[in-house]
Amino acid sequence: ALLARAAERCATVRSLHLVAGSVDVIPNGSEEFRGYEELARLGLRSGVLDDLLDTHSNTADDDANDKANASSSSWCFRLRDYSIIRQQQQRASKGNTLPLTLHHTNDVQKKGKYHKYGKAMKSSLSRERASISHLRQLMDPIGDAHPVDLKQPDVCLYAMEGMRSLPNPEVDADPKLDGDTEGGDTERIVLTREIARGRMISAFAPNTRICVTTTPLPPVAAFTICNIALIRNEVVIRGSELHESIHRRCNVLDPYVGSASTLLAAAHLSPKCQTVGIELAHSGHVNFDHIIQDFDARNLTRPAALIRGDCRSKTVRDEARNSIRSGKHGEDYKYSAAFDVIVSDPPYGKRERINDDSTNTDNNHAPLVDLFTAIRQDLEAGTPLLNRGGRLVAYVPHMEETDKKQTFEKNMTTMTLMDGLPSDGLIRDAGLRFVTMREQILSSRLSRWLVIYDCIR
Repeated sequence: ALLARAAERCATVRSLHLVAGSVDVIPNGSEEFRGYEELARLGLRSGVLDDLLDTHSNTADDDANDKANASSSSWCFRLRDYSIIRQQQQRASKGNTLPLTLHHTNDVQKKGKYHKYGKAMKSSLSRERASISHLRQLMDPIGDAHPVDLKQPDVCLYAMEGMRSLPNPEVDADPKLDGDTEGGDTERIVLTREIARGRMISAFAPNTRICVTTTPLPPVAAFTICNIALIRNEVVIRGSELHESIHRRCNVLDPYVGSASTLLAAAHLSPKCQTVGIELAHSGHVNFDHIIQDFDARNLTRPAALIRGDCRSKTVRDEARNSIRSGKHGEDYKYSAAFDVIVSDPPYGKRERINDDSTNTDNNHAPLVDLFTAIRQDLEAGTPLLNRGGRLVAYVPHMEETDKKQTFEKNMTTMTLMDGLPSDGLIRDAGLRFVTMREQILSSRLSRWLVIYDCIR
C-alpha cells in the first residue's frame, strides 16, 4: 500500500504493477503466441488474481486488491507489445535488413529505429484479441465472475511482450544492455496487474496555463520538489499548553513564487494543504489574478495568500505568517504560525525584471542566501519562518566556469553552484541542517541542483 501511494504521487512513474507470472520465449512468426498457455497457468497459481478468481486465498496482496473485493468489480485486459525482435522480423519480411538500435544516431533515425512507446502507445488489436484466446484458461473464469469495462475498469490486467531481464552481475560476466539483442533472441512475456498510476501532469504544462512567465518551472520539476519536501495534507503539532497532539493543515511557502508552478503541484498532491506565495515582480510580469484562474480551472484550493513584495522584508514575511493565522483554519495555528515546508525555484539568470527599467541590483547575494538570512533573522527574533521538523527544498543552477564570463557580459546573474549556496555558518545560524543534493543535467554546460535542508531548531 505504501509503494502504491508513493507511485500515485510521482510524476515520473506512469503505472505500478504486480507481476502474476512471466515466461521467456523466442519470438517466431510461425508460433505467434508461444508461452501464453504457461503464462495463464502461472497467473492462476500466483495469488495476485485470487480475488478475481473467487478462490478466497490469502496469498494475494490485500491492499493491491481492494478495488476488486466486490463481485461486481469490472476489469479489462490490455496487450503491450515492446518486442524488438518482432520489429526486426517484420522489417526483414519487407526487405529492410538495417539493424535497429536504441542508441541511434541521426543517420540511423532516418533509416530505421524502434517504435516509440509512451502514454499514446497502441498495440495491435488483432494481437490483443488473439492473446486473450491463448490466455483462455485464466480469462474465462474472470470473465464469468466480473463485467468487462474498457474505459474505467476497477482492475486492469496487462500482458507485456518483449520485456528483458535485468542483467545479474554475479551470473553474467558480460551482461548486455537492455534492448541489446546481440546476447540472444530470448524475450520475456510478463502478466501483470496494475495497482497504481502516477500523476498525470500534462494539465500543468505551461502551454495550458493562463499565467506564464519567462522561465516557468516544468511540471515534473515542480512535482518532484513538492514530493521531496514531504508536502502532505496534515501535520501533527504539540504545543506546550496542549495535553494531546492535534492535526492541522500543512503550510507551504514559496518565497519566489513566479507563476506558482510549485503551489499548483502542492495543491494537486495534497488538496488540504495551505499555500502562500511571495513575488517581487510587478503584475505586468506575474499576474496574481491569472494564477488564481489557473487554480480554479483545475478545481484546486486557492492559495491562502499571494503577496506582492520582497521576501527579504520582515513586513512581507509577517504578512505571510498572518495569512495562515487569519485564514479559515486560523485557530489551528494558536501555537505555531510558521510554515512546515518552503519550496522554491529562486530567480537566477534570465528571469522577470523587477520593474520596467532595471533589475534588482541592490544586493549581490544569491537568492537562496538571502532566504537563509531572512530565516536566521526571524529565528533570532522569535518568529520562525519554518517550523522545527520542517523542510526547505530549492533548485540552484550551476554553469560551467567557461561560460560564466560570457553570462555576466550579457547582464545576467547566473552563478556557479557554490555562489548560490549558503555557507555552513549561515545554515547553522538559520536553524537548518543540510540533508543532500541531487543534480539534474539540463545541457552539456548547464545543470541545476536540488538542495534539501531540514529545520532542527
